[in-house]
Order: sequence, then C-alpha cells, then structure tokens
Amino acid sequence: MRPSPSTSPSFPKSECRMLWLATQLIDYAFGLAMVYSVTIYSMETYPPSDHPLRWAIVLFIQGHVAPGLIYLRERVHFVLLGNRVSKFKRQDLTRANWKLTVQTTVFSQASSFIPGLLGMFDFKDTFEWSSSNLIKAYLQFYAMLMLRDLVSMTPFHALMHTPRWYHLHKTHHEVRRDAQAMHSFHIDLIDLIIEKVCGNAILLAGQRAVGLPVQINPFAAALFTCHDGALHSVNPYSVIYFCPPLDCLLKGNVCHQLHHALNKDYYTFIPFSHVWLRRKRDEDWDRYNSIFKTDFVLR
Repeated sequence: MRPSPSTSPSFPKSECRMLWLATQLIDYAFGLAMVYSVTIYSMETYPPSDHPLRWAIVLFIQGHVAPGLIYLRERVHFVLLGNRVSKFKRQDLTRANWKLTVQTTVFSQASSFIPGLLGMFDFKDTFEWSSSNLIKAYLQFYAMLMLRDLVSMTPFHALMHTPRWYHLHKTHHEVRRDAQAMHSFHIDLIDLIIEKVCGNAILLAGQRAVGLPVQINPFAAALFTCHDGALHSVNPYSVIYFCPPLDCLLKGNVCHQLHHALNKDYYTFIPFSHVWLRRKRDEDWDRYNSIFKTDFVLR
C-alpha cells in the first residue's frame, strides 16, 4: 500500500541527513547487486562466441534480474520515505508500464546478443575486483554518460520535443509528475535507441577510432543501468554517479524529474549547469519541491 496523499510535515535537517545516509547505503548495495548479477552469469559463457546458447540464456536471466533489482530498490525507497514521497508518485504501475518494460528489456538484451558473440563485452572467466578493473569500469561509465549527452541528447532530445518529432518521444512523456524508477523502461524503441542504446554504440565507435580494444566493461554496463533507473526514482537523494562528490554536486534525479513534470527543458541527463552555478542547483531543488509539493532539504 502507498502512503495516503497527505501533506508532508516539515522536514528537520537531522531527518534529512538520516534519509540521505540511508539512501546511500541502499543504492550502493543495489548497485553492487547489479554489478554482481551482470558478471556472475557471464562467467559461465566465457567467451560468448564459444557458447552462443548459454549466452542467450544469460541474457534472458539478466533481462529478469536487472528490472527486478530496479523494482525492488524503488519499493525500498517508497518504504524509506513514507509520506514524504510526493503525492503525485503514489500510484501503482499500470499494465501499459509493464508491457513497455517487457518490450524495452527484450530489445535491450537482444541487441546485446551479436555484440557479445563478437567479443564486444569485456567478460572474464573469473570475477575480477581489481582496482584497475574498477577504474576502467568507472571511466567507461562516465564516458558513456558524457558521450550520450553530448552526441545524442544535446542535438536530438530538444528536437524530439518539437511538434514535428514529438511522436518519437511521446510515449516516454506519458509519464509526468508520477515518474518512478520503473518508468525508465516506459519508452518506444526508436526513442530507446536514441536515449539509451546509443551510449554503448558511441563508446565502442570511439574506442575503435582511437585504437583501443572495442569492448564494454560489464561493471560499467551495470552502473549505466542503475543510473537510468535512479534518474526516474521517487527519491531525490538517489545515487546517480556512484561517486559522493559528484552526487552532491550534480542533482541528476531532480533535473530529470523536472523534465518529466514540465515536459520541457533539462534536455541532458547530466545537469552541467550545476557544475559552475551553485545557484542553479539550489533553484532546481526549490523548483522540485514546489512542483512536487515536497519539502526535501538539499544535501
């Protein structure tokens, strides 16, 4: 059961700190679970080209585990926030939401089958937690986010909000102030390619252009999945970048929630303006509270 849509009480700073800390613990735990799930099954298919049937089964399993983890994480945040969840977000997912979740998941996993057989995923036959592998994962994760925003979202996202091209993006914006994590799957296929799949493709193309191995680190792919779910989460304290300084500086969840609520502006997933304008970050936080009728304290 969702909390009743009552007006949220005032938000003491001490409670804010506790909720922020609990959010970090929850999101890092689920991020670790996502990384583990993406990797552990793939060890059985190393290399995928030698085990195409096993690779297909692994993708099928991951297609259930990843949305399942995102769903479970969001349910935990509903419980954590209680009546502080915006009254606009206290709605059950619809049949249409679940149908698009299945469509998006099937397409995403199917689009990984051939690249996996071609060796474009840096899977190993052991579970490698080395510092070099983690650094590589983080660098690829941030590279995919940056490249997606600069090469795809900047030129095309605003264009898809014009009358001529809005039909390509309309389905995703059936979600407005009610956005929650599972709505990251509420998207049409063409829109999915532009907003999500292109991040991987651009990274692979960039690697080839500069002569690097054309491979995506599975840890990076897992963090990328967590990022897109957290952008739509009901919790504005959500971990987005898995780096505390960046998550304190850049309020990606807040800006993307505003984008859905207003159906305009905030066209990149990374709020670059927050880097050089602290005032803009504060204004966006206040705007979030105003639009969603909440009283979260900026952390």
